[in-house]
Amino acid sequence: MERDENIEDSIKNIEVHKSEEEYDKPIKIRKYFWLMLFPSKIERWLEEMESEGYRLFRIALRGNIFYFTKNEKRKVRYFIDYPEVIHRSYFKRYITHKWKMRYNMWTPGNRMVIWMKPCIDNYDFCAIDFVKDKKALIKKVFKRILQNVIVVIIAIYLFVHLISEVQIDSYTVNLFYICLITSIVVVIIDRLFKLTQLSSYLFKIEKISKISMK
Repeated sequence: MERDENIEDSIKNIEVHKSEEEYDKPIKIRKYFWLMLFPSKIERWLEEMESEGYRLFRIALRGNIFYFTKNEKRKVRYFIDYPEVIHRSYFKRYITHKWKMRYNMWTPGNRMVIWMKPCIDNYDFCAIDFVKDKKALIKKVFKRILQNVIVVIIAIYLFVHLISEVQIDSYTVNLFYICLITSIVVVIIDRLFKLTQLSSYLFKIEKISKISMK
């Protein structure tokens, strides 16, 4: 009963775009924007920073500027999740398994939740908590990938069609066409970001599930 109350208190204290711990004098590190497309690379880098005594403090809204505070060196496991829907039970599930939410933010593409857990032994098995229902998880990710593929195909078709219309009748090039074409391009870029992130995430899930079967 006391354990459940502690978990509930942890959930109440979660805030979007804010670390659960605040430290003085954060160190700013800028990374290439494309890094946000590959969750496993971010995880490994954050773990390396922790091993050198730098703890994640916050991330700028653009997603490629990280702030760290100097602290004791420690061995931890990071896991970046792209949940489709966020609710209280989502946080409770992983807090129960002693994961600590380090950040919760929107990136170009998907909502990204960064989890961290001290992992002195059995490093490879720390992230198994996220793939316990592998079949259901993979099914959901595939569904999201398929939805984005369909949107990209439709958007590209509309883009090509509009461009061809403009080439045929140059007088139709006006503010409306420019805004419409720009909007379609933005949608295509956004969905391609989603597809890249989700594909990398799916590959990571498969890798972790293979480790759990050993």
